[in-house]
Amino acid sequence: MQGETMAEQSDPQPKGFGKPVEPAKPAAPKRRRAAPRLSDEEFQARRRYEAAEKKGEPTFEIFVRESGQDEWKAAGAIAVASNLVEQAIFDSEEKLRQSALRQYAALRKATNPLEYGFRRKEFPDDAIQPAQRPKPNLINKFRSFLNSKFGDAVKDSKVKGSKGNKK
Repeated sequence: MQGETMAEQSDPQPKGFGKPVEPAKPAAPKRRRAAPRLSDEEFQARRRYEAAEKKGEPTFEIFVRESGQDEWKAAGAIAVASNLVEQAIFDSEEKLRQSALRQYAALRKATNPLEYGFRRKEFPDDAIQPAQRPKPNLINKFRSFLNSKFGDAVKDSKVKGSKGNKK
């Protein structure tokens, strides 16, 4: 020991009782569950929402509840002009209903009809306003009449020469 240098005395491996302990390996990152695959229609709707949000359209949170209940449940979001919120909710009522029933088992057992409500996304402390079904205007009445007579073919048909009609 007398002839050893300081470097030789400080051995990097500790000497003592038992086996040397290996340093712990970092835990493998948890695998995140993959997001459900969106249908083409849902994907396009999401893109339209994001584009409208970027343009500065007001965004609204949509809520649903069983009639006569107090508790609102989140059902989605929409970006439309403030005067068109209720129209947009009831235009997509069936999709909102299906989504809410998938998300909330309690609503599947509901015996009363569902109510919809909304509030500005920027103001989460504001009260949720119940949505009132808009009165049908002349154009919507005419569209309903055509759909009742000819089915959804009127809705899905395209006028020749219109933009986006490529054959």
